[in-house]
Parts: sequence; structure tokens; C-alpha cells
Amino acid sequence: MNKIELNQLDRTISEAKKYALEQIVGVPDNGSCNFDHVVIKIGRTMQTNIDTMANRGWKDYRCKNYLHISGGNVGQANRQTVYAEAIRDYLRGKGYDCYVHYQLD
Repeated sequence: MNKIELNQLDRTISEAKKYALEQIVGVPDNGSCNFDHVVIKIGRTMQTNIDTMANRGWKDYRCKNYLHISGGNVGQANRQTVYAEAIRDYLRGKGYDCYVHYQLD
């Protein structure tokens, strides 16, 4: 991805997070604690371009050709999973190649 494509992805991630917050309203936070988060395939991308993205949190990182987007601080069990899946669904709807990485604590 070039810098322009990353800027668009950055805006789309922001929209996806807002959408996901709407999806977790009323979801009880029970079940197993987890670190579920979204992973986006970005291909060979310069790290300096990724570092300019505003929607990167302390848990977000790049691993090879993928960008891991943290689940945020929305809960630690079912809410975290629903939040990550909502972000994934939103991004897929916009044409991004992504998935949820499910990880129990």
C-alpha cells in the first residue's frame, strides 16, 4: 500500500471502530477473556508510512505483510469478540482483505 492508500485505510478504520462501538451496545461481557483483534493484509508497505497512521494504538503492530489492529478497551470477553468481528465485517464490506485473530488469555 502506498501512503494515499494507507490514509484511506486509516479513515476507514476510524469509521469501522465507530460502527463496532454501536454493535456492542447491550452485549454482556461474559465468557473467556481474550485478545481478539483484526488483522489486515497490507502487503509490502514502508514502515515510515504506517507510522503516520492516526488509528494505531499501543497494541497495534505490523507483522510481515499484515497490520494488527487492537480491539481497544471495550471489554475483555464477549464484547471484545463482537467488537473485533464488527470491525472485520465493516472493513470487508469496504473491500479490505482481513480476518479476526482469536486469542484466549
